[in-house]
Amino acid sequence: MEEGAGDKMSVSKFQFQKLINLLRRSENDPEVRKFFGRQMALIERDEYYGSLEFRPEGVDAVFQEAPWVVPSEKITDPKELYLAAFHFHRTGHEGYRGYSGELPNGVALTIWNLMCFARWGDRPQLAAVP
Repeated sequence: MEEGAGDKMSVSKFQFQKLINLLRRSENDPEVRKFFGRQMALIERDEYYGSLEFRPEGVDAVFQEAPWVVPSEKITDPKELYLAAFHFHRTGHEGYRGYSGELPNGVALTIWNLMCFARWGDRPQLAAVP
């Protein structure tokens, strides 16, 4: 499928490096509009942020208003949304399929991670590697 075309998005659109290149860009930026296509009309806005969910791809995009993302001297419209973050989900989390893209440094979203947190708590203490 061509980027920005149609309502469905393929997992290949959500390659980690592509996503990084979109961060801190305005909702009106041509690259953001091309990437999300018609989905931009579906941003769920609440207070000073908005989001787009892609449950089949295991990703959601988080937008925030300008004052939370860009330096004050560069703000032209304080209500304009900027792409601030992507959330990657494991299979079954809040009804998402697992993110199938490759995360840097071998990071993976697996049930094993949850078992570790259940055993060690929210902030496991890891020994320093020499």
